[in-house]
Amino acid sequence: MKHRSITRVLVIVASCLLVASACTVHRNGHYQVDAVPGPGYHLHIYRNPTMMIWFAHSAVCGWNAGCTLQKVREQAAVNGIFNTVSGLDFFFDNDVADFEDALMSTPHPWPLSVNLPEQYGCLGGYKNLLIPHADGDWYGDPPDRPWCPVGLPLR
Repeated sequence: MKHRSITRVLVIVASCLLVASACTVHRNGHYQVDAVPGPGYHLHIYRNPTMMIWFAHSAVCGWNAGCTLQKVREQAAVNGIFNTVSGLDFFFDNDVADFEDALMSTPHPWPLSVNLPEQYGCLGGYKNLLIPHADGDWYGDPPDRPWCPVGLPLR
């Protein structure tokens, strides 16, 4: 009898965790944070901000991924992402090669154009909260993903 009640409690807890992990934790005009099954989250930067990251990468940083990652870090602090999700300060730690690979895999028109935000994909990342000091994993998403709207340009 006691075994059944423990099993029921475990099933209920597991079900609640799965439902809760499919939620969008935060959303604004620039990015959204989605919880995922297990202790982690995905960060999706929308198309307009991703387009601006591309322009910073080419015009401001001269194709230097370390400089571009620093600009993203600075903008994230301005927009309050750090206050939204714990551990995000480690998202930007010295994983320049991973960031550059993700940025290069993100769909974008060539030549780069501010008049075509719908042709840009979204820059995204995954952060595992079980290992809080681990850096995030960056990736690029095509524009047809539901979490990749055009969004608003950064100010």
